[in-house]
Amino acid sequence: MAAQVATKNVLSILYQPFLSSTRTKQLTSILNAALPYQFTPAPDTRLSILKAPSPYDIILISRGGKPFAPIVHRDSVDSRTTGEVSKMDWEKSAKRYKPALTTWRELIKPNMKILTLELQNYFSRASLEEGNFRHWKIIKFGLKQHNRRRAASKLAGMIREFRLYRKAQLRLYPMLKATDAFAKKVAREKFHLDRLFEKEIEIENQRDHFDEVRKRLDERYKGMGLVKRYHEVERNQKFEHVLESENVLLSKPWILLPEDPVGVWGDNFPYEVDQLIQLAVRRFLMTPEEKRLALEAEAMEKLKDQYREIKSRLGEDFDPKESLEAIKEQLREEQKDQWSEDHIGLQLPHFVGTLEKHTTLPRTREEIAAYRLAERTLEERSAWRVED
Repeated sequence: MAAQVATKNVLSILYQPFLSSTRTKQLTSILNAALPYQFTPAPDTRLSILKAPSPYDIILISRGGKPFAPIVHRDSVDSRTTGEVSKMDWEKSAKRYKPALTTWRELIKPNMKILTLELQNYFSRASLEEGNFRHWKIIKFGLKQHNRRRAASKLAGMIREFRLYRKAQLRLYPMLKATDAFAKKVAREKFHLDRLFEKEIEIENQRDHFDEVRKRLDERYKGMGLVKRYHEVERNQKFEHVLESENVLLSKPWILLPEDPVGVWGDNFPYEVDQLIQLAVRRFLMTPEEKRLALEAEAMEKLKDQYREIKSRLGEDFDPKESLEAIKEQLREEQKDQWSEDHIGLQLPHFVGTLEKHTTLPRTREEIAAYRLAERTLEERSAWRVED
């Protein structure tokens, strides 16, 4: 770009290349060292950091990177051993675990909770723990005396049920606890392959919406335009909107960069980014008066570069003022053609990038084992992952 754009404050720019955090920080450090702007690396491949209103002046987005990619969890010797051992243990003992856990969850636990709450009205917690109901007939008689015949008739039945479930509880719980059956079952429910498939489907759905915005952005001059994220209350599903005064502030210039900018531009990477940023500032961040002054400065520089050529071509008819006006008019026509869609903003639906409910990470040893086994299957089926 011919004229250097002057800005009053240091621009705050987010760089989201959809790469590993290490590589993102490397690219951002190159830009921070070479350019007079404040670049911030995206912490992950999600877009949650871009929730409106955005604190950044400009957003740099990879043209071809894969958004919303989970982190790949590499197997260590311990994790692979633990995973395989856990898998073998589950396959051998699942037939025994599952019926016991089903009985515990569907019968013993809910019924014991109900019966305990009911019987606590008549017996102490210590009596329930010990199964001591020696005075239940006296309590029943008292209920009848107070005309609570329905409660009295139910008391004997509740005690029999409580003793039955308490016996089953004392029999099953030690076995389930000793074998970590609870943790194993929960881990395989939480990180079952089918559930992770659902997560991948949601990721691909959000990628489709995001790629639609990138596609439209790529059709703009130099791959840049104003993008607005929906508020949570908005339900407009259109991708484009005509910018108005009230939503210009919520729209931010997005600039598409190559997926591998160093590979494409080499040592010119910072220079090429600088040219795009200057252009974005002129198109989207300058006031009309600043745009006019920038146009005059660019026209003056162009006239200076072509002075001899123009003077030689026009001869005695050469007039510097007329030539300058002609160059300015030419630049206006070019900008009118190249920037024709700048008044039409792009909209990114609010739900794109909101994957928090799908990003539960494993914590226990059993969860890690179940998660890695499922993840390994997804990776073998070409699910996209980043290194860190």
